[in-house]
Parts: sequence; C-alpha cells; structure tokens
Amino acid sequence: MTRHKAVFNWSGGKDSAHALWRAMRSERYEIVALLTTVNRSTLRSTMHGIPTELLRAQADRIGIPLHTVDLTPKGDMEDYSAAMDRAVRRYREEGVTHFIFGDIFLHDVRRYREERLPPPPPPRPPATSQPEIPPANTMTSPMPKNTSAVPSSPWM
Repeated sequence: MTRHKAVFNWSGGKDSAHALWRAMRSERYEIVALLTTVNRSTLRSTMHGIPTELLRAQADRIGIPLHTVDLTPKGDMEDYSAAMDRAVRRYREEGVTHFIFGDIFLHDVRRYREERLPPPPPPRPPATSQPEIPPANTMTSPMPKNTSAVPSSPWM
C-alpha cells in the first residue's frame, strides 16, 4: 500500500491525539511532522495555551518531529494566514500531499481550512494524440464529515 506523505496539525489536546492515533493506525499516511501554532511572546500554543516545552515532549514521546509556527502576539487572522501559507509551501516543496486536522466539527475553522489549504492540482497526463479530458475533481469536501473513520480525502 502506498502511504501518503502528511503533516498532522497538532493542538496537543485529546481530540488531536485521537485523530493522530486514528491516522497512524490506518497506515495510509507517513506523518512527517506535527505542526502547531505558538504565540511568540508567551511560547504557548494558540489553541490550548500549552507550553512549547510540553508540546515538544509530546512530539518526542510520539516519535514525530514538532514544527512550531510562530505567531505575533497580536495573533490576527492575517498573521495566522501568512504563517500557515509559509508552512504549507515548505511542506508541499518536500512532497507533502496531505494535511490532517482533528477539529473538523468547528465549522468556521473547517471552512477556512478548506479555502486556504486546497489540494494540489492533479498531475497532468502525458501528451497523447487523443483529445485531453480534464481530470474529474471527485473531492467534494477536503475534510471529513465525521470522525467515525479516517477519510480518504487528501486534505483530511
């Protein structure tokens, strides 16, 4: 089975831990990093206020490197978007095709991620003498609708 290269968006909380466990258990993903946002002045996660040293200890114990995205203390959406765009570009350049989230029932957050983290375009087929038919985008939602199973979307 081919494993998809993925980054797991880590909050350090129980829902995130459960979603990570499910993704790892599925054996469909090679999770190359745990990514979390941290307030640069408090050195705590923006989601739960977990100290960076505890996030690093969690990542060490799990065995997956932690990548912190530093946010300015004002922490507005413009700052968040710019920082996440840089992180996404970096991981896409490294061949990551999936970003996994565990907080999909927060509808406004889900909508934001669907808009900001679209899947990469499908690879173009080699040129042939036949007319080109554009690939169908079968993905109607880049995130799962529930957590009862690990979905097959490239942007869980």
